[in-house]
Amino acid sequence: SADTHRIYRVWAPSLPAVIGHAELVLINRYHRNVRLARLLIGPPELRGLGYGTAMVRALLDVAFHELAVHRVELEVYDFNIAAQDVYASLGFVQEGVRREAIRCDDAWWDSIMMATFSRPAWGDAVCATAALAAAGLPLVGGVRFGAWSEGWGRAAAALLLDDHSDIDA
Repeated sequence: SADTHRIYRVWAPSLPAVIGHAELVLINRYHRNVRLARLLIGPPELRGLGYGTAMVRALLDVAFHELAVHRVELEVYDFNIAAQDVYASLGFVQEGVRREAIRCDDAWWDSIMMATFSRPAWGDAVCATAALAAAGLPLVGGVRFGAWSEGWGRAAAALLLDDHSDIDA
C-alpha cells in the first residue's frame, strides 16, 4: 500500500519516454525510516549524465520533507561503483556488506548496505516543494516535480516522479 510502499516512474520532460524507475519501500512512520529500492535509469545512454543523482535527490526530498523520516537506507551491488559514488556524494555511508547475498545464475554477488540521515543541511537545501513554489509550478496530486541546479548534476531538465503506488507491487 502507499502507506508502506511507493512506486515511481521517472520522467525527464525533455525526453519522450520514461527514463527510470524507483521505489520507496518499508516506510516505517513510527521508527521514521525508509528504504530506497529498485533504482534504475533505464536507457544506458542516459547513465552518467546526472539523472540518477537528480532522481535520488528527489527521493530524498520526498523522504525527508514529505514523509519526515530520519533514516534512509539502501542496498547496492558491490560491482556497481557508479551508483555507490552517487550515493556517497549525497551523504550515504556504507554500514556493512551482505556477502554472497544475491545469486545470479551460477555467481554470487555481495550487497553493500548504505544509509543517510536527516540533518540540518537537508532542511536548508532547496527542496522540490520550495522550488515549485518559487517557480510558480503546481504540485499536482501524486505527481512531484523537482527542479535541480547545475550543482546537483548535469541533467539540465527537471525530473518528474510519477507516483504509481496504486499498482500492486
